[in-house]
Amino acid sequence: MHYTFFKKDIIAALDYKARAIRRYFKFDFPIYDRFEDIMDEIARVKNPLVIIATYHSDHAWMTKMVLDCNPTARVFIEKPAAVTNEDANILFELRAKGAFIDIGYNRRHALFTQVIRNALKDSKGQVHITFIVKELKIPKTHWYFWSNQGTRVTGNWTHWIDLLRFLTGKNVINFSVIGDDGNATVLFELEDKILAEIIVTDIGSDFYGVEEYFEIRFNNTTIKLRDYRELEIINNFRKIRYKRMRRDKGHYKMYLTLKENILNNKGPFYPAEDILWVTHLCNEIIRVIKD
Repeated sequence: MHYTFFKKDIIAALDYKARAIRRYFKFDFPIYDRFEDIMDEIARVKNPLVIIATYHSDHAWMTKMVLDCNPTARVFIEKPAAVTNEDANILFELRAKGAFIDIGYNRRHALFTQVIRNALKDSKGQVHITFIVKELKIPKTHWYFWSNQGTRVTGNWTHWIDLLRFLTGKNVINFSVIGDDGNATVLFELEDKILAEIIVTDIGSDFYGVEEYFEIRFNNTTIKLRDYRELEIINNFRKIRYKRMRRDKGHYKMYLTLKENILNNKGPFYPAEDILWVTHLCNEIIRVIKD
């Protein structure tokens, strides 16, 4: 998706499969396999946009090196922002110094997410949020399971942990975990009488890819979101239903917002404090699972 938005402006790319890519595909820009080579390109451009979509453990240190090399760079990190709390602190401190660092949690940008968030602003009293997610099966040899990648909690669950933060803006008071990082339920107690649960499993058919069902209940309102295709809002006897032909998980709007913010010299969309909030909570969940 980012290639679609920026393909006419790409100066260079970096990929560990660069030799194979150069052999079978032709692009109008060089594709490097050494980090040092692309750093030379970054250094000579004013206000470059650098998109980092590497192994998760590389996100923070690569961002720091890019900004050390060229402080005018705008850095966009494909989720997650970081794996370790220490790396999240590095990114937070860079943001505090004025660095442009944005984070690619696409579901924040989805239209249906925005509708739900706006509706929740009118909530009074208790709120109950349920995320039910069917994840894809991946082999145990997948790099998500490497010891330095934060398991599937950081690789996958982080989407809905981040979404919980975006929808509520509240802090977690307490949480508990049942299961492991492939098939589990996490229960959250948040501020202001908000209860939430994230139910994640890779059991079942993979035919339709990742499947999501959200249900939010507050006041006299029930909101149901099915796979980012269908949104239903029920308030007493009134029902509003929105449907889309295709899933819209916010990727297009995310990159459009990034491009507009850069062209208009605006700051990053993603709040710096949420880098810490999401990363620290992911690591707390991982700790509980491992214990």
